[in-house]
Amino acid sequence: MCAIYSVGNWWKVVLSINETPKHIIITRTNPGAGKTALRVENMGLTPIILPAAMVIAKDFEVDIEGVQALLVTSSNAPQLAQFDEHLLSIPIYAVGDATMEACITRGFTQVISAGGDANALAVLIADRLKPEDGKLLHLRGDDVAGDVGGLLRACGFEVINAVCYTTALNPDFVAQINPILHENSGFVMFHSPKGAERFYSALNEKKLENWCAICISEAAAQPILTAGFKEIRVASRPNEDAMFDIITP
Repeated sequence: MCAIYSVGNWWKVVLSINETPKHIIITRTNPGAGKTALRVENMGLTPIILPAAMVIAKDFEVDIEGVQALLVTSSNAPQLAQFDEHLLSIPIYAVGDATMEACITRGFTQVISAGGDANALAVLIADRLKPEDGKLLHLRGDDVAGDVGGLLRACGFEVINAVCYTTALNPDFVAQINPILHENSGFVMFHSPKGAERFYSALNEKKLENWCAICISEAAAQPILTAGFKEIRVASRPNEDAMFDIITP
């Protein structure tokens, strides 16, 4: 049997001494962490939701005059930001399928997925759009993985940043991650390089022989190379489906 109780605003699963299923620590931010936990449960594994960061929506204003398309590199932007309805009809290019789904759920009507990372998104936009047709508006947080804006500017596009959310270290993560690592075993999922950095900074000891890291990309694996994991696995594609493909005994 198991019991579930909250850790701050998050949830921790405590198992009885007779049970030995694999645990999976989910370090990504909410609300995405909750969706990942459901997938973990469907695999018959035990999720421990403990986001390394908190996401906080910000007020922002945008001028869409001359904007030919929007781009978004995280599902946090469409999920958390307060948009004027007129933005929803502008074509929006999403870094991956999960971000695309978040855009569709939010109400955007013209959504295109690059199905990859920031590089794939820049290539897709440069292939389909022309700089002379207008500006690009990047809906983003204060900290992003990759430099899609820089890549597109190098191709002659004018890219405007609209910072619609910010991230901050989750104090519950700092307080709980070491006891959880000590008491359990299994997998730790890293959906971003920044999440991996926060995890590494919070460690008391770099000895994680009972844990395997599951990383969405090589960039997400870099910060934890010396964390002491039994094994570090990197997804073949930068998306969650590929991460789950490598969660095996």
